Amino acid sequence: MSPNRSGIDEATLIRACRAGEPGAFARLYQAHKDRAYSLALYMTGRPDLADDITQQAFLRVHRSLDRFREDARFETWLHRIVANICIDEQRKETRSRCVPLEEATVAELIADDQSDTATLARDRAVLLGSVLSTINSESRAAILMKYVSGMSYEEIAQAQQTTSGTVGSRINRGLRALRDELERRDEHV
Repeated sequence: MSPNRSGIDEATLIRACRAGEPGAFARLYQAHKDRAYSLALYMTGRPDLADDITQQAFLRVHRSLDRFREDARFETWLHRIVANICIDEQRKETRSRCVPLEEATVAELIADDQSDTATLARDRAVLLGSVLSTINSESRAAILMKYVSGMSYEEIAQAQQTTSGTVGSRINRGLRALRDELERRDEHV
């Protein structure tokens, strides 16, 4: 296993965690918490729930680290855990769809909301969050892993425990549903 995006050799770090080396799990957490939180936030649209999901995911990682296969990427495994927790939470709350991003949530993500550019970005983010909430959770997760996390189809397939072809289908169906929803909303304006 090679260094991750943070430049940390994950295999060495995971072995250190398994051996109980002081501070090893904290380093693993620091290296991956932001991406886990981002995925949870995009999937749920709620910062408070994204925080909880991120914590739950790392608790599961800590308890299950001995079952992690070192031939896989840790980030892929973590994304699968985060996505599964998000899906479980969504089932508990609505049984059908994710809670859409609220304007206040997006405003927290935008540093300078005074400029026209920030206002436009906020409006687009609100629209995107709202539209994303209308597609099924598997397609939404695949789209977010691809376009937010920059994962390959193979990595997404591993995270979703499916094939690359299925990932491609989920992404294509999801993007088509997003386009259709945007067109539908445009007709009502």
